Amino acid sequence: MIVDPGAHFGAGCNNKQVLTNSFESLVGDKDVLKLEIFSSFAEGFYQARQGGLLMDQAIWKTGDPITDYNDTKRPTMNGELDYAGGDRP
Repeated sequence: MIVDPGAHFGAGCNNKQVLTNSFESLVGDKDVLKLEIFSSFAEGFYQARQGGLLMDQAIWKTGDPITDYNDTKRPTMNGELDYAGGDRP
C-alpha cells in the first residue's frame, strides 16, 4: 500500500527514521490491480504499471536508493518525483 510520498516513522526503531510508502485502494480484484496499478506480480514482487496510479507518488531524497529492485535507475535529484514501490516500470 502507498498512501503518500511523505516520511513516516516505523514503530520501535530506536530513533531511526524509517521511510515508508503507503497506497490505499478499495480495489480487491487482482485483474483490476494489474490493469491500473501493477504490471506484474512475478515471484510475489509487484512492479508499478507504466503511467499507472503509482507514477509520481514518491519523492526522491538524498540517501534514497538510486536503483530499484532490478537495477532500473531512479531519479537522483532531491524533490524529483518517482514511481512508488520497489520496482519501477
